[in-house]
Amino acid sequence: MPRLKRFLSEVKQGIVPQTLWKYEDVGHTQDAKKELLAIINFLRTEDVLNTVKPTSLIRRVLQIGTGKTQTDWVLDFFAGSGTTGHAVIRQNRDDGVRRRFQIVEMGTYFDSMVFQRTARALYAPEWKQGKPREEPTFEGLFENDALPDWVERSPRLVKVLRLESYEDSLQNLISREETRPRKVSSDTELHYLFEKAVDTRALINVEKLEHPFDYTLEVLGEDGPQARPVDLIETTNLLLGLDVVKYETWTAPDKREYLAVHAHKDGHAWLVLWRDMADLDIKAERKFLQPRIKGFDQVRINGDSAVPGIRSLDLELARAMGAL
Repeated sequence: MPRLKRFLSEVKQGIVPQTLWKYEDVGHTQDAKKELLAIINFLRTEDVLNTVKPTSLIRRVLQIGTGKTQTDWVLDFFAGSGTTGHAVIRQNRDDGVRRRFQIVEMGTYFDSMVFQRTARALYAPEWKQGKPREEPTFEGLFENDALPDWVERSPRLVKVLRLESYEDSLQNLISREETRPRKVSSDTELHYLFEKAVDTRALINVEKLEHPFDYTLEVLGEDGPQARPVDLIETTNLLLGLDVVKYETWTAPDKREYLAVHAHKDGHAWLVLWRDMADLDIKAERKFLQPRIKGFDQVRINGDSAVPGIRSLDLELARAMGAL
């Protein structure tokens, strides 16, 4: 197939691009900075990132790379200032497609920039000097009054997951056997070797599972280790690979509350129950739960249970975390 070949020497300034996106269509760095400054208030100008991308550029990518289905996922493993999430929200509002996005960022500015930008982009479409241009009104949200179109096309929920850092993992390591020094007999080696510790892993504290809603983890901060709350329910859902359908709260006659997680896994219906085990009446629990677990293929609960058909979650969760 004949084709035109153009050499670099024939072009004065570089090579001829095969695809050209003009900045009038996809924006440029200055537009990106103005866009970021409009939605986030920065106390110091040096806190503004220098490599911000305009949402118009990412939106062009979305228009080309995503379809009109409701199942497309947009992934960005280097979220930066949160442009990708912002772009998905804006594009969804324009064309009504329900794209979902996952953005990942390990920078210390996640809370002050990425989180704030995403939350504000959900709240209103246009911002100026850290305030919405037009304050949204939701007076008809629970009535039959029509809402603005952009409200109907806005994402309803964004989940924030915080992962344990490498340093925090080391802080929470538990060794089942102390390491012991072993002298090397070879004359050519004048140093000591240490035997590998048996099962040195980050173990889940099973005793704390008796109070799952108060579970904490030691996190290294500027002032040393600090106890931070952990969403043990969400962590378990992810570790076990559960596709959550819904959550329910059950209140027993003794006022004890049970958090019931309805989920699917490998084609089976799962029910995971959580409750605080303080002053637990085993007989009363059996009477309360037994009629409520019918219809599920797998039922788990934190701690021990005397209810037939319910298995303890503790060992399964420990195994999923690599503790067994």
